Amino acid sequence: MDKNNFMKEKESQFLRIENEKEKIESPEEISEIDKKMLLILNDLHSTFISKGIENYVVGGWAVEGYSGKKIDREHNDIDYLIWEKDSEKLRETLHQKHYKVIEGETDKKGKFYKFKHKLIAKKEGVDIDFGFIKLDKGTNEVFAFAYPRFRFPKEFLNGKEALFQIGQNQKSEFNIVSKELLVAMKINSKRKEDRKDIEFLKKEMRDEQILEIQKKYGLNYEDLKKREEYEWQKENKNKKKK
Repeated sequence: MDKNNFMKEKESQFLRIENEKEKIESPEEISEIDKKMLLILNDLHSTFISKGIENYVVGGWAVEGYSGKKIDREHNDIDYLIWEKDSEKLRETLHQKHYKVIEGETDKKGKFYKFKHKLIAKKEGVDIDFGFIKLDKGTNEVFAFAYPRFRFPKEFLNGKEALFQIGQNQKSEFNIVSKELLVAMKINSKRKEDRKDIEFLKKEMRDEQILEIQKKYGLNYEDLKKREEYEWQKENKNKKKK
């Protein structure tokens, strides 16, 4: 290959890499509520970096981060995993940034219960759920206080930095967990609404990775799908009878 062709090939490779980085949705195709959430994600990302608060986005926005574009799904909130040791620093930071911090909830009888394992913040009508996690130094596994039996390797927290464009001169960046952790959490949740996310993530991973995760956590996605299909058929059958 001569020098000119070599330089053209290098330039082509560079452009492909840049396009991958910028493989993000155009502003016109993102809904107003999603724009609002992306601005909040970006705001918290830069704030947490400045405050030294390690943070990891999970749930729907983490899946979106791996897609490189908007998936046909709705977002009800933003979900984070935060180290329990940073919980007080998190509270202080959210108050300083004028987020409404919710420490608990009131039941139907009017009794207030303080959250033990999480914190909820609100801004501009958006709910941000912070679940606290801790490292088991004996096994070097991480667990959320709300689900102590569900444990995973610490490295599963390290996914990548997601990037979205939300305007001509605005971008949203935030840290997301690994695909492995997302798949495990979503299969473990057994929620119908997670099916689309799981199907997307499966396409992004090797079959042996999926099998290894299912074996580790005693999960079987195919059984889950069969059960859901059975329930769907049963529900339709009952409707026809009526």
